[in-house]
Amino acid sequence: MLQKDPRPNPTSCCPKSDISQRAIHIILAVIVVALIIQTPTNSEELEHHGAVAHIRKEDDKTRGVTEPKRSGTPPTNSEASQATACKQQPRGRYAICIFGGVSRLKPGSVEPAEVWDEKYIITPLRITLRSVLRHVVDPNGGPEAFDLYIHSWMQELREDYHSYLNISQPHLTCTNKNLRVVWEDYENNKPFKSAYHTHNFNHTIWAQVSMAISLSKLSMRVLQHEIVREQPYERVIFIRPDLILLKDVDFGLPPVPQDDIIRVDRHPHSRGDFYFITSSRKGLEAISRLHYDAQVTRDPLVAKIEPHKWIPDVLRIHNMTAVMDKVLPGRDIEVFRKICNSPAMFNLGVEAYREYGMTDEDWRAVSAVCRSK
Repeated sequence: MLQKDPRPNPTSCCPKSDISQRAIHIILAVIVVALIIQTPTNSEELEHHGAVAHIRKEDDKTRGVTEPKRSGTPPTNSEASQATACKQQPRGRYAICIFGGVSRLKPGSVEPAEVWDEKYIITPLRITLRSVLRHVVDPNGGPEAFDLYIHSWMQELREDYHSYLNISQPHLTCTNKNLRVVWEDYENNKPFKSAYHTHNFNHTIWAQVSMAISLSKLSMRVLQHEIVREQPYERVIFIRPDLILLKDVDFGLPPVPQDDIIRVDRHPHSRGDFYFITSSRKGLEAISRLHYDAQVTRDPLVAKIEPHKWIPDVLRIHNMTAVMDKVLPGRDIEVFRKICNSPAMFNLGVEAYREYGMTDEDWRAVSAVCRSK
């Protein structure tokens, strides 16, 4: 009779179900280890990731950049790469800040109408902004050298600004052929008019106050963005949108960055207010305070707001000096609606302005401003 082998059978030591469970446990352990390796456990590393995300979010917010609307089609790899490269690209050396309302053409009067008075034609931005590009942006390094800021009292003109300035959003394209907008805002200034005690203001004075508010808003945005970008601009120019320029504004002219100087157009006695150029934080801070100084009922330092006078007076209060540039009003630069009131510019005739897009119809409209009713 055969006897049973007392040695254990190796194939029967463990049930098949036990073997399957062990295999599953081993696989799960490998997955957990892999996840631990890939996950940052260092608290400093976690803080770094959070800080970077916060800085990027705040930078986009300060620049007025919003994420593009998501559609059903996910972005391609090339689009994602372009967006990443765009964020890494350095910003401009200079800033151009376009401020205030756009004047209207009032037949028989060079005096400004209210910016919201739809009875009158709006100054054609396709002409004036083309002259700004031609004589401010192009001779000073071109669009790639500039960051663009816009504050306008004309809410309906946003598309015109984007079209005629060839604006490209930083999160959409990095092309150097277009200006890149850092911040823009389009508001109705009627609420501001009631808030600034305008029972003491006539229309001319309110136009100056409105201009001061716009300048201040822009200057504060530039100061904020200089903190984010960790580098000041070499030049910042604040300029009206409704000007026609015939001469280049040269950023290379002296004086250069002196803390106590702001360059203005060549109005007599350094009282120009068509544009302002500063190269310093001190200059930006002085401009950012203009809306406070414009409140004549509250600020005893400014006895009267008078065009071409009160801003230089305020600058002196803040230990700043307005210095005349070489661009002469009435010859090299003028508010579009006042061309007919400036013989040196009007006598050039319509042909001198064709390169900026002036049509015969535009010329008739601007001529009518000086025509007696």
